[in-house]
Amino acid sequence: MAKLKAILIGFGKIGSGYASDPLMARYFPYASHAQVLRDHPAFDWLAVIDPSSEARAAALRDWGIPIAVADISDLPATIAPDIVVLASPPESRTDNLKRFPSAKLAIVEKPLGRTAETSSRFIDSCHNLGIAVQVNLFRRAEETTRYLANGGMLERIGRPQAVFSVYGNGMRNNAVHMVDLFRMLCGEVTTAQALSAPRPLADGPIPGDIALAFALTTAEGTCCTFMPLDFAHYREVGMDIWGEQGRLEILQEGLLNRISPRQPHRALQNAMEIANDRHDLLPSRYGHALYNIYDNAVAFLEHQTPLASPGKSALVNEIILDAVTESAANGGILIRLDSN
Repeated sequence: MAKLKAILIGFGKIGSGYASDPLMARYFPYASHAQVLRDHPAFDWLAVIDPSSEARAAALRDWGIPIAVADISDLPATIAPDIVVLASPPESRTDNLKRFPSAKLAIVEKPLGRTAETSSRFIDSCHNLGIAVQVNLFRRAEETTRYLANGGMLERIGRPQAVFSVYGNGMRNNAVHMVDLFRMLCGEVTTAQALSAPRPLADGPIPGDIALAFALTTAEGTCCTFMPLDFAHYREVGMDIWGEQGRLEILQEGLLNRISPRQPHRALQNAMEIANDRHDLLPSRYGHALYNIYDNAVAFLEHQTPLASPGKSALVNEIILDAVTESAANGGILIRLDSN
């Protein structure tokens, strides 16, 4: 088939900036949309839209993009993309998509909106425009995570008994990734409860975002506590799952996947323990997960393969986080989400 014509709206860190980080490059060959659009053979990258003159200059100079403009209205009328990549703030996304009747699919950064209500309106608007939505919750397209979600975790560590997660830089930023991972591995969430008062993030990457401790429970009764970290001390976005037959640790923001088996207790008769000193390492393919998001988008358009991270699934994460915020505003009451 002919190449899919693509434009990129937003040329910040996830748009292109992470590609210039030499440490990140060791582990993430595809840390930005620009890297995928440059390398993926299915795409013809037509243009960049960003209000920053520095970003536009970088697009032209460093990435060889033929067109870089400040506003969609500055694009040539002949630009008719098949795919629109939205790496810009959520407020203007619907209006931007309305400009492109040729668009078949949008690849979107989280959050979809500032609240679950605005996110839902965005998803509805895309549906009315006939545009499918793939959200960059990249763990949905990472091979090891998919293996674990498709039965590998149950096979290796059994049913989860207790789950713990840490995140930083805000609920709408990294917590949404961990909520999505919990849903992938442990099932759909039915209750949400705040465990602390919200703490505003004055310097967070998403304006108005907050951090707080909270707990989620699935229909099967699996509970996960989510605790915020201050990235000024160190970074970590991870999850620790204690199963009936072993332990799964997803650490170093996904670069380390460690499974510790169950064995006879070394210091007590007729008891078992988790052998944390006898762990196995699973490969991490996070560095190619964003590329896989695009691969899956191509398969969806060409072969009707289901999207790995569809907009409606991503919306569920934001509904859950809104419930956590509601719980915090009401003294930490338990919020039921059975409709999810």
